[in-house]
Amino acid sequence: MAAPDGNTLMISLQNLERIYASQRDPAAITAYVDALLTPAAPMSADGLAWLLEPNSYEPEPPVRQPVTPRLDRVLAHVAPDGSQLTWVGNRDVESLGMDVAAASDRAYANLDRELRRAEAFIDDRTGVPVMMLETAFPAKASLLLAPALRQIAAPRIGWPVLAIAPDRDFVLLWNADFQDFVQRVSAVVAREHRQAPYPLSLEVFHLDEDVRALGEFTA
Repeated sequence: MAAPDGNTLMISLQNLERIYASQRDPAAITAYVDALLTPAAPMSADGLAWLLEPNSYEPEPPVRQPVTPRLDRVLAHVAPDGSQLTWVGNRDVESLGMDVAAASDRAYANLDRELRRAEAFIDDRTGVPVMMLETAFPAKASLLLAPALRQIAAPRIGWPVLAIAPDRDFVLLWNADFQDFVQRVSAVVAREHRQAPYPLSLEVFHLDEDVRALGEFTA
């Protein structure tokens, strides 16, 4: 598909189908296409962020690093209103007067900023305290990459933690001592991953010094 600036846009029809299925509103299709055709937001250091992305994409993002067998972290730019998430390449980084290392540091700092802006609350109705995040950031699951996550989570649920992130805007965290709780969220993970417009992973994550996958649910 050709964009107004002459560039080629890659459209995921599967994502579009999922968006319509979740909302059952034809206007959702119009909004999706309008967002694609809107000129990209000006690149700024404040918008840089590392985003979790499935590693099954084509073509590959310009700047990425493996996180788990299913997910990469991808250097991206988030528009101020959250409407556009754009992968960032070396030329974009250079336009900001930065190198990739400096852009990476800023991307992590921006994730910390968004995490501290988020509202963290606990649901313990199951007997296991589960931490959830309420945020305007359009890639909530990517806050698992924020260096400040331990500072936010430890006083509430302890540390290290386990987490699930079946789609871009869904994440649950709980203390790693409660490993049996994994089975109690299996249906939630499968449903969210199947229905979400932007699915991420069926993996269960262990977060301590880094993020690693303990295993994976079946779809």
